[in-house]
Amino acid sequence: MNPSSNSQLFDASLRLNAIIEAALDGIIAINENGIMEMLNPAAASMFGYTINELLGQNVSMLMPDMHARQHNTYINNYLHTGVKKIIGIGREVEGKRKDGSTFPLRLSVSESKTEGKSIFTGIVHDLSLEKKAAHELNLEKERAQQYLDIANTMIIVIDKDGLVELINNKGCEVLGYPEKDIIGKNWFDQIG
Repeated sequence: MNPSSNSQLFDASLRLNAIIEAALDGIIAINENGIMEMLNPAAASMFGYTINELLGQNVSMLMPDMHARQHNTYINNYLHTGVKKIIGIGREVEGKRKDGSTFPLRLSVSESKTEGKSIFTGIVHDLSLEKKAAHELNLEKERAQQYLDIANTMIIVIDKDGLVELINNKGCEVLGYPEKDIIGKNWFDQIG
């Protein structure tokens, strides 16, 4: 390899490290035994640890107990059968923080081979804020629906395309249809 190639390889490595360090989502790389070999600051912070507390530890410590006990079995089954349960498939799981609390996260795992051995890299995104916001929005919708339902007049909200977004109990009573048969239907074509 010539000196120019070495320099380019070194520059590429520096750029990749900078990206990993700056990523807002957690990045964790484990070996075939589930041992964490690399992680970024976002991952350590998300779980309430320092990087040094996690390096060299089994990734199962970041999982609720019921999943932690099975994690190494999942890896072994995949390595022997090739059947993917999570690799290449993003899914929602729970993580476990240092203080023992659990939180929802989106996990995406990829596999790469280095010197004939598999390295599994997980990208983890904390869903706590999104879940909290969705819950609060649902509570607001329920409260709004309660206010609408006590009204003694028919109230219907129709979007710009004529689809019914909301109807109160009085509206259902007047039209003679249950809410499920009205919401999402075109008011002008099917109901009105």
